[in-house]
Amino acid sequence: MKALIAIYQKLKAEKSDDHPVIVAGDFNGNASRDDTAAEFLPLYEATDLEDALFLAGRPRYERRKRRWQWRTKGSR
Repeated sequence: MKALIAIYQKLKAEKSDDHPVIVAGDFNGNASRDDTAAEFLPLYEATDLEDALFLAGRPRYERRKRRWQWRTKGSR
């Protein structure tokens, strides 16, 4: 998380507010504004990053997705 914040802050300093910065990925936890996992709180505390789906007014059930994958016996 520290590296992500440092990279984001560097990009913001170099590009100013003329270029939006989007952070996306599989974070293996809840990084949304709703019930944010503790490891993601620094994103909101140390940056001006926001949850795009929250800003878009999407309902809570649409903002948090979870996908489960089960392996069958004998598969790798």
